[in-house]
Amino acid sequence: GPIDDVAAQISPDGRSVAIARRYTDSRWTQGHQLYVRALAAETAEWQAVAFDPDYNTSYFRWDEGGERLVMQRFPFFVDAESGVPARPEVWIHDLATGESREIIEDAYLP
Repeated sequence: GPIDDVAAQISPDGRSVAIARRYTDSRWTQGHQLYVRALAAETAEWQAVAFDPDYNTSYFRWDEGGERLVMQRFPFFVDAESGVPARPEVWIHDLATGESREIIEDAYLP
């Protein structure tokens, strides 16, 4: 099919699942993007948590309460001045507010 899913993780409360997904059809992106959906309803839609075609997001963990996801995001670009490839970043996403923020640069595997 047109979907490449990896690293599925159930939230600590068992109500949601997060996956790293890359579409292989017209929605294609170079890297995986992070999606979440509720498990209770079969018709629940996948919600993009971290979606940026310039990044790969595939390593992530839930916090204890299932309210936030910490994730590794790897940019696909090279620094124009130095020519050095971009370094991985660790971000945190709050599911209640929908806000994401970078918490550390040059780090991996949260």
